[in-house]
Amino acid sequence: MADNENEKSESKVSESPFAAPIVTKEGYLEDALEQTKFGCYNYIIIIAAGVAMCDIYLETANIAFVLPVSQCELHWTTQQKAILGSICYFGFIASSHFWGFLADTTGRKRVTVVGLLGGFACTIVSSFANSFAVLLTFRLFNGIFIAGTSASIYAYLGEFHTIRTRDKALMIASIIYGIGCILLPIFAWIIINQDFSWYIPVIDVHYKSWRLFMVVCGLPGFIIGLVFLALPESPKYLLSVGKEKETLDVLQTMYHGNTKKEKNSFPITQILKDSDTEEAPKSFYDKSEGLMSIPVAIWNQTVPLFGKKYIRVTLICCIVQFMVYTTSNGMYVWFPEIVNEVRQFLNENPDTHMSICTIYDMPGNETVVHQCKESLDISTYKYTLILRCFALGAFTLLWFIINKVPKKVLMCCILCICGSSGILTTLLKEPMVAIYFFIISVSTNINLKVVSAAIVDYYPTKLRAMAFSIITNIVGHLGAVVASNYIGALLEHHCGLAFYTTGGIAILTGFSALLLPKSSRGNVKSEA
Repeated sequence: MADNENEKSESKVSESPFAAPIVTKEGYLEDALEQTKFGCYNYIIIIAAGVAMCDIYLETANIAFVLPVSQCELHWTTQQKAILGSICYFGFIASSHFWGFLADTTGRKRVTVVGLLGGFACTIVSSFANSFAVLLTFRLFNGIFIAGTSASIYAYLGEFHTIRTRDKALMIASIIYGIGCILLPIFAWIIINQDFSWYIPVIDVHYKSWRLFMVVCGLPGFIIGLVFLALPESPKYLLSVGKEKETLDVLQTMYHGNTKKEKNSFPITQILKDSDTEEAPKSFYDKSEGLMSIPVAIWNQTVPLFGKKYIRVTLICCIVQFMVYTTSNGMYVWFPEIVNEVRQFLNENPDTHMSICTIYDMPGNETVVHQCKESLDISTYKYTLILRCFALGAFTLLWFIINKVPKKVLMCCILCICGSSGILTTLLKEPMVAIYFFIISVSTNINLKVVSAAIVDYYPTKLRAMAFSIITNIVGHLGAVVASNYIGALLEHHCGLAFYTTGGIAILTGFSALLLPKSSRGNVKSEA
């Protein structure tokens, strides 16, 4: 039996120069992926995934720049700003469970393409909004579509790579994501402060620069969505649903793209299933049972995540993601506005020595969120750009150490550093220095990529997209929704408390990450 197994998994060619090459035709997917090498084709997949990740950020984060400058035209209240800042995340929460099911049962690529192109369509319509209700509705649908991309893209990327190269691929994609995110303040800098207005009488809308800014932020998703139409489905997903021939076709294409050798020279001609690709979930629905089989299939896809084998990992990752989104996305919605107000105050009072919360809470600033301003202080863009550059540097550092330091240790370090910076932000009496600590404090989203890499490690192919959907898209974004609203309420009268709360939560969450079990690189032991 052992000899037979060795014969199947053997994928090497004899190295003796005198012996005839002996090529074994069968092999497991991990061995087959090794044979494709790591080259040009992998980088195409990585770049596409990185741009898709960037689109998720641009589509959700652009509202932070839109809200202050659309005040004059649409007259937001504080509550409306908080709701608009978080409504995208409601879309994530409402739809992610279903998207995760679709990604695990109908394919990663299909869900990614629908998410990217559907999200861009909603962005186009959002840019013509003439009321709170219209913008709210299409921002909600925008979140629903983007959730599809978020549910599938990490699994899609990870499943083109071996255990040895997976973390490297995820971190390179994160660097591309970081580079792409720099586009947000650059787009805002170039577009928002432009003074133009095109009146559209049919819908009674003045098409101003902030509307164009929204569309430009959605363009990367549209472009990469078209690119994904030409890319293949994940080989691990194809094998998990029994499509061995299609799996082999993808592997041969990767082999040709990376080595420039003929496809038919690929040394493996039959792919064997392993523990990561066996027992695939049912297809979208059982035609014999009708549409009523869908809820049952979703339930069956969800339950294992909370079974004995995975419950510890699932609960801890949920806690970490909830708190990370609370401390990063929740506070980031208000980052441009806070920095803008502090900088405008310092322009008039350059020798001020007080905390940024003291400035923000000063008499006369309590109605700051109602003030009408169609442009932002130039330094607001500069500090947002610094924030994104800081994140890019962090992603680059993670690329070098992700395989050398346990992921739970990385999570703890990142969260403790960012949490401490959040507390220092409101304690320091030098506003310029405090702004830089503010930048570090909202950089906890660096941790999202580490958690994503851990999820790829901990869960098998058949559960991976569902795990992303529940842990990141539902629980994580729930944290963003909660934080965006409670931080908005606190900033009106208790600015310091907002920073103390988010900073303290980040530190506590960092230590909770240490409770994660040792990463098993995608092969969590089976139940006894």
